[in-house]
Amino acid sequence: RAAELRTLFDRAVTEFDQAQQIQADRPDQARRLFRSAAQGFHSIVAAGVVNGRLEFNLANSYLQSGDVGRAILHYRRAERLMPRDAILADNLGVARGRCLTSIKPTRRSAFLRNVFFWHYQTSLPGRTTAALALYVTFWTLLTVWNFVRVRAITVCAILVALTALAMRGDRERCLEAGCVAYLDKPLNLDEVVDLIEKLTSTAHDEASLSAKT
Repeated sequence: RAAELRTLFDRAVTEFDQAQQIQADRPDQARRLFRSAAQGFHSIVAAGVVNGRLEFNLANSYLQSGDVGRAILHYRRAERLMPRDAILADNLGVARGRCLTSIKPTRRSAFLRNVFFWHYQTSLPGRTTAALALYVTFWTLLTVWNFVRVRAITVCAILVALTALAMRGDRERCLEAGCVAYLDKPLNLDEVVDLIEKLTSTAHDEASLSAKT
């Protein structure tokens, strides 16, 4: 099947080149060759091949054969597959210039093209790639933000009062002020380690529950 399509393509390109060479001296024969080339390119498109250059060649063949309507149709299809192509835009302008009746775009169409310019100026593969990149970026940033938030909650939630000159009532006042624990000197190392592990574990559990909800 691929070999057959390749043969059709090569024949259509050859006919198009031959038509260009004799266009000035034998315009009628050249027009027949352009039509034959258009039929070859169209057969490839009808077989399910989607390609901007193929649509562009088909449109050129129709334009040279005098079929302006089909030329514009396939220029527009090619434009969707390879937007911002300068030569395509020029040829489409030439084809539109040959129309007997000029149809101006509606205000709604012009508004949509201005607002969603990125849609009309990018190809479908380009929009798909951009959407996947935004999707990955969103979940990456969300994961990083959740991690940073958990770490921040863990750090900020642990506030321990430490004093060397403890007086009666200091423990109660510190806890009422927002501290989660109270230590006085001299410090017991085991007691400090146990307290840190306990507070860190509690803060992490609270942060995990907060992230889930």
